[in-house]
Amino acid sequence: MARTQREPILVLRAKGPVTEDGRLPLADLLKIGKHVQSAVERVGRVLVGQADSRRPGRKPQEIAEECALEVVALNQGSFEIALDLPRRKFEEMDLGVEALEKLLEGWKHLDNGAALPPGYDMGVLHSLRDLGRVLSPGIERIEVEPRSPRLRGRFSYDEGLRERILRQISGPVTGQRTVEGRLLMADFRHEGERCRIHPPVGRPITCHFDESLEETIQELLRSNVRVTGETKEDPVTGHITDIRIGDIESVSLEGKAFETVTPEDFWEEKSLERLAAEQGVEPVSRFEDVFGTGAGLWESDEDFDAFLSAIESSPAEEA
Repeated sequence: MARTQREPILVLRAKGPVTEDGRLPLADLLKIGKHVQSAVERVGRVLVGQADSRRPGRKPQEIAEECALEVVALNQGSFEIALDLPRRKFEEMDLGVEALEKLLEGWKHLDNGAALPPGYDMGVLHSLRDLGRVLSPGIERIEVEPRSPRLRGRFSYDEGLRERILRQISGPVTGQRTVEGRLLMADFRHEGERCRIHPPVGRPITCHFDESLEETIQELLRSNVRVTGETKEDPVTGHITDIRIGDIESVSLEGKAFETVTPEDFWEEKSLERLAAEQGVEPVSRFEDVFGTGAGLWESDEDFDAFLSAIESSPAEEA
């Protein structure tokens, strides 16, 4: 049976003097494809709840299966390429389609200065920034035309958009995110309630919560949890530095939503370089960074001393 023909979900055009006869240097084509693919995958990672879309390690199966762009046609004239996704029957349920739509919606938001839509984090912005490296006197802009039922129009990437992306990266990125990890080090002082989440991979994250969540935090202390709330990211590293908890629930280490380590992987000997790459550990560039990852948890030395005093004055746990 012949395969049903359908319209490709995306048409991408490179515009500029070098593309006027329908030609484009292969190196530039590979760069465009690499960064567009990276941006779609990173939006998909955020949509499924990953704390950092740049997180190293094996690509989640659903991202690999549903967010892989495929070349389906090459058109003559100015350089134009048609791309598609491995879509299912019910397109509105496809992660890849949703990721592509959210990615392009963000282009519009960057143009008009509005808040970025769900699916964006620092990693997505970095992919879009890197896409701009292909711009030159020979390639003045990249046009993207989606053919999704829910998203039509034409989106242009030029130096103006790249400048807006760079300005966005230079400041903190906030958004509603979901993070999983072990809940530790809670401080229940009023108007300063906070705790710390230790993800399976990456740095601990400082969390703030309202008085209404005190009992829940107390109950889940030292447990594996999933928290959702407004996050802030370091503009340089892209790591989440703070999350204001809106919702928290207990999770099991088993299951698709929480990555585990197999016995084979646990006993496998790994080099320091490989461990650093898997855990997102980067070289220390400032002497101040060696004082410890908990340095940013307390606003001042007096604040930390008060916390220690509260611990020392609390009754010891019975054996």
